[in-house]
Amino acid sequence: MRHKRTRRQQHVDTLSHHGDMAERKPDSKARADFKRPAYQARSLIAQQGRQMQRESVEEYLARKYNIKGETRGGQKRSD
Repeated sequence: MRHKRTRRQQHVDTLSHHGDMAERKPDSKARADFKRPAYQARSLIAQQGRQMQRESVEEYLARKYNIKGETRGGQKRSD
């Protein structure tokens, strides 16, 4: 006495289910969600672009470690 479906029965059920899904239109909310960018990638990329600054290594380190004044060759400028 079998209580479980065979692999063949499971496969046939899967194919008929997918066939039914192909014939029906998705609801409006599902369509809207599908058209939305994944993980809001567009806004994240734009935000990262605004954060990037074009600066030299010295300028970056001065900003990061809060170094005041310009430096040349490891010595303060004496002009």
